[in-house]
Amino acid sequence: MHIRRFAAADDTVTANAIEAGFKFWEYCAGVPVDRDNPDFTDLVRLPTEAMPEGFCWGSPRVPHGFEGSWLITGDLLVKGGHLGAAKRAYLNARLGVNYDRWKHKDELESRLSEDLEARYATYLNRNPDLWAPVGLPPFSCTQCHASKF
Repeated sequence: MHIRRFAAADDTVTANAIEAGFKFWEYCAGVPVDRDNPDFTDLVRLPTEAMPEGFCWGSPRVPHGFEGSWLITGDLLVKGGHLGAAKRAYLNARLGVNYDRWKHKDELESRLSEDLEARYATYLNRNPDLWAPVGLPPFSCTQCHASKF
C-alpha cells in the first residue's frame, strides 16, 4: 500500500492501494472493516512479539506499526477523495497504546487540524511534485519502526 503512493489520485493503483489498506486492517482485526467509517475504537489490541500480528499492534521491532499504518491509510484515503474515512483513519492512529511515544505524532495531529479538502486538491494536479506527501518522506520506515529517533 505504501509504495503505491506515487500513483495519481484517479489511477486504479490508488484505489487498489486503499483496498489493500482495508484488507490489511481486516487481517489485523479479524473482522470486516467499514470502508466509510473504519472505526477501530473497540478493535485495538495490545502490542505483541508474535509476528505478523506485531506489525498490526506494535512490537519491539515495529513499535509504531499501528500508528504509522493508520497515517498511511489516512493519507491514501485523502488521495482517493474519501475524506470522512481518512479523518477516522487518522483518529485511529491515536488509539495505539504507543501513540504518546510516537516520534511522528505531531505530523498526524497536523493532518487532523488541516483542511483535508485542500490536501485532496493537491492530488488532482498531474505534477506529483505538487502533491501533499503520503506517509512521512523521508521518514517512511521510521514512521512505524522508530522508537528512539
